[in-house]
Amino acid sequence: MSTIFHYTKGYNLFDILMSQEIKTEAVTGVRLHPSVTNFAWFTAEERFPRTALPHVPKMPETNLQLHLGTEKPHVDMLKLAGYVGGIWRFKFNRSEFKSIKTWIGSYHRQKLLKSPIGKINEIVAKKAG
Repeated sequence: MSTIFHYTKGYNLFDILMSQEIKTEAVTGVRLHPSVTNFAWFTAEERFPRTALPHVPKMPETNLQLHLGTEKPHVDMLKLAGYVGGIWRFKFNRSEFKSIKTWIGSYHRQKLLKSPIGKINEIVAKKAG
């Protein structure tokens, strides 16, 4: 069984539970760039991804820019949870969700990599780990 996770902040939890669906970022109001935000992100990682860290001004270590170097700052997840209503994850059996596509090698990733925003996101994801 291959397990995948969807991580979210507590302030998103009510909407997910009430609608019984995980919506794309664009649907939930993140409209930074449609080619990047029209996805719901899942991972096989058992830890909250650095690239998903919300920036909390009172916690400078949550600034993604600081995670792009060789030394990654420690983020106190319990402290962060206090600011964002908790850190939550949903766990799924990958084989039960055929509509969830692997990002590496996907058509969407290949298309996005041709755009400037896609290239930047790829670099940031690799540097952040």
